[in-house]
Amino acid sequence: MKNVKPCSIIPPTDRQASYNAAITENPSNASNNASNNEISILGIGDYQKLWKPGRELKIRFLEDVSSSFLRAFSQAITHWIKHVNLKFLIVPKGDADIRITTVSGDNKSMIGTDALTFDQNIATMHLETTPSDEDFESTVLHEMGHALGYLHEHLHRDATIPWNREKVYEHYFENYGWDKQRVDENVLTPYSGAIVDTEYDKHSIMHYEVDKELTDGVWEVSKNTALSELDIKMAKRTYPEDPNDVPWKNL
Repeated sequence: MKNVKPCSIIPPTDRQASYNAAITENPSNASNNASNNEISILGIGDYQKLWKPGRELKIRFLEDVSSSFLRAFSQAITHWIKHVNLKFLIVPKGDADIRITTVSGDNKSMIGTDALTFDQNIATMHLETTPSDEDFESTVLHEMGHALGYLHEHLHRDATIPWNREKVYEHYFENYGWDKQRVDENVLTPYSGAIVDTEYDKHSIMHYEVDKELTDGVWEVSKNTALSELDIKMAKRTYPEDPNDVPWKNL
């Protein structure tokens, strides 16, 4: 069984285009002045890049995939679908909001509405994993979380993970070929700026597995394989049944 690679983020190439796409898609994304006490949702989400609640998201695979792959993928994303006010439609051709390639050496995704800033022939999500992998469902859940607008939980500013930085650099280079910049961006540097500032969730599907050999020898996080209770709360609050019930709107 192969070792599924950790996820990395596909950044926007044009920050202004990213912002414009986000507020055009969902005007509530522009509301970025809420204080910590006014936000009660849990987890961490890039609220500038959330889709408009109630809308349909079309998903297209850029290459042919087997029916068994489609079934496994569809089964995995149902765990998000039942908690968000969004419709999902897998389409065989034509324009799509989320475009997936399976011809990849990585698992990675754009964040939410950043997908709208790229041409239709460019993948917004890469899946290196296959249904035969033990971690297939959890990997799909994680990448779909990014596609919904959620960020890596281990980079929450309140995580305070006692990393052994030199061991982290060594681990990710030897196992995945990541240089220091990629490790800094995806593993070590907490987020700042326009994010939903919410409670840290060690059990989130958006959290990396953390081996104690890469920390102080005690602190660790095992592989999270399902949505946590706080993931579900965040999903329901960021994509509410009433599209007008946005938790940070008009605050």
